[in-house]
Amino acid sequence: MPKSTTPGGGSLPETGLELIEAAWEFAAAAHDDQEYGEGTGLPYSYHLAQVALKLLELGYDACTIAAGILHDVVEDVKGVTFQDLEEAGFPEPVVVGVKGMTYFANGEKNKERRRQDKVAQAKGNPISWVVKYVDSWCNREASHDWPKADDPRGERSFEKYDKNVKELEVDLPLPEQIQEHLGDLAISSLSEDDRSTLSTMFTGKIDDACNRAA
Repeated sequence: MPKSTTPGGGSLPETGLELIEAAWEFAAAAHDDQEYGEGTGLPYSYHLAQVALKLLELGYDACTIAAGILHDVVEDVKGVTFQDLEEAGFPEPVVVGVKGMTYFANGEKNKERRRQDKVAQAKGNPISWVVKYVDSWCNREASHDWPKADDPRGERSFEKYDKNVKELEVDLPLPEQIQEHLGDLAISSLSEDDRSTLSTMFTGKIDDACNRAA
């Protein structure tokens, strides 16, 4: 039986591994010309691989990992829409998770209030809650490396993301709770072999990104 196809003619992902590979392909293309951290030389794919690997290590499912990979495509890439994600064949829980991570300030100029709003919005959905936590954790760990060590923006970034992590880790949905939320959605499942394959894949992409920046 031939695979189902997207409106554009591409194959729809049918397994958790295919879903994550499709998310990576979509996000890597969307963020292709973007840098992670001003002046680092790191491609944005470095951050996406870090988020995906951390979610994988914590034991989360394919839908959550896919949402983690895609979490910035609508907010940070001009012209990408939620409809594009739907037409690419990403299941509803992934798209809804990305929506929870996509924030538009609507005129709010206070940085702390914007930070609080982003956290509150992400906590409205269990997948976006987990992705926001891991995204903030990764950004916090990286904040000492960008911008330059003597730039006060690095310290401010650390403080912002540290607040996020501490607020989001309280009652953070566990992998089994996310699976319960997803019900019997087969595409969210990953075998141990899948997890091993993905761990190697994301570790390799992090190494590749570092080599490109060197």
